[in-house]
Amino acid sequence: MHISISEIKCYLQCPQQHYFRYVEKIKKPSPANMTKGIVYDSITRLFYQRMLAGRGIPEEELVKSAIMAEVNRLKDSTDWQKETPEKVIEQVTAAAKLYREAVQEIKPKTYQDRFEVAFDNRPWTFLGFMDLVTEDGEVVDNKLLTRTPPQADVDSDLQLTAYAFGYWHKYGELPKALRLDCVILNKTPKFVRVETQRTEADISKFLRQLGAWGDMITGGVVYPNPNGWWCGPKACAYFEECKALWG
Repeated sequence: MHISISEIKCYLQCPQQHYFRYVEKIKKPSPANMTKGIVYDSITRLFYQRMLAGRGIPEEELVKSAIMAEVNRLKDSTDWQKETPEKVIEQVTAAAKLYREAVQEIKPKTYQDRFEVAFDNRPWTFLGFMDLVTEDGEVVDNKLLTRTPPQADVDSDLQLTAYAFGYWHKYGELPKALRLDCVILNKTPKFVRVETQRTEADISKFLRQLGAWGDMITGGVVYPNPNGWWCGPKACAYFEECKALWG
């Protein structure tokens, strides 16, 4: 079996939610914000595919058509809540326009760069995909957010630490830099770049934590964590199942 950083983050937030999602594999409609992120990810991949193939940045009409097709594909599997497909198309199109201006200076080496790490003393592997690796040795994670992430949050971000570990495992050295390339969807949408670093000490700490997290997940340690915004009928798709189980 393999474990990903997304699975670990879900487990750390709420082991019971993790159990419903990853062990019992109960399918639930995705929140509209998650669908928005999935659509945006598909568009950034379109940019990289075209650039790596030497075809340049895709035209705006092609990008908008791709956004509409992806939203239509996800329409029936999304809990739209207060959003609408039309609003998501509008927002992601605006985000792609901002990203278009920023991406022109990027020199991609690989996108969705896969790494998988096996350990002698564990029955599972650690699997990940780095969003973007540049020719300069930087690792980039693309995000669609509603606010600019504080530097302290980026410096401690588990996803970026996992990418640094994956890069080190695959290429034999730490990345030159790690960064978030964010489009902030607020009243005045903007593009923001936040850079950070990881050291060998950070990787050693992450590996110790990874072993403990993996052991809890594979050992079947399950309990609800109601102490946060994620626990409620609007925030958690598995709220009713959890309530029936735990009261």
